[in-house]
Amino acid sequence: MGDVKHTIRIASTRSGLSAHVIRVWEKRYVGIQPDRTQTNRRLYSEEDIEKLRLLKQATDLGCRIAHIAHLDIPALVDLLAKVRRDQPDATNGNGIQLVSDLPDTWSAENAVTQLMRHTRDLDQEGFHRSLSEATVRLGHQGMLCDVVAPLTRLIGQSWEKGQMTIPQEHAASAALKSFLFSTIKPFGNASAAPKILIATPSDQLHEIGAVMVTAMAASLGWKTYFIGSSVPAHEIAAAAKQKSVHAIALSLVYPHGDPQVVKDLEDLRASLPEGFPVLVGGQAQGSYAKALKSIRAIRCQTLPDLQQSLRTLQSSLSA
Repeated sequence: MGDVKHTIRIASTRSGLSAHVIRVWEKRYVGIQPDRTQTNRRLYSEEDIEKLRLLKQATDLGCRIAHIAHLDIPALVDLLAKVRRDQPDATNGNGIQLVSDLPDTWSAENAVTQLMRHTRDLDQEGFHRSLSEATVRLGHQGMLCDVVAPLTRLIGQSWEKGQMTIPQEHAASAALKSFLFSTIKPFGNASAAPKILIATPSDQLHEIGAVMVTAMAASLGWKTYFIGSSVPAHEIAAAAKQKSVHAIALSLVYPHGDPQVVKDLEDLRASLPEGFPVLVGGQAQGSYAKALKSIRAIRCQTLPDLQQSLRTLQSSLSA
């Protein structure tokens, strides 16, 4: 089919698969291994794209990707023909089981339950495996909204009630941070992308909410700068100025109603240009409602709220 090579954007458009799903399949299965440029960018041949297209068709018809990723193009064509003929054999004559033939009890709720079990068992490998499956099934933003967000709420509630040990909470936070940052890299950051700085203010030590914001913003095409937890207001403002960002996002999780956080919020607003966007989310934001209103912050009570706010800002910046 020739030696022409294509970017992942073209491969995604022509195969019908999202770029993130293509990357996940490459990581988990050996079926597609594209060439790389000297800067490590993927390059897909016509054969690669054709195989991706056939894999999508097969999974849409009920085949499990884990069972078919190794097949070559002729085998996939043959499999699709047999599946489309609705062959009664449960393995479609090729040893390939269909989703419709097997019980599938997966759901976002069950995934959260499984992740809580991995948390209590200190099973980081299982934790990563469950998050990877959620990403394949729901997409990156769906994984964040429907699995990671409720999971972090449950972990936080268990920790505050003394139902989770410090090692369990720390291990879960470390595993989540590691996984989410690993998903940020593939999205890339175009030079023309809007830029956002993410942090938690002074005395806000729980950074996983800020990591979630970073992952969501990156998936929407923002160039992200995550600078960590418990960062004083003047340092946040200085970093924002240094990187010429278009917005700042803060996560407020714990503690609630801290006077130092209120002061930091006021100091931050005083250090920024008039009207500069400051987005604030997190479980503790309600206890800072008055301060957030006074600094004209954009409150994001849920991850979908954050998605919408980021998209609105993107539109205003590109107008």
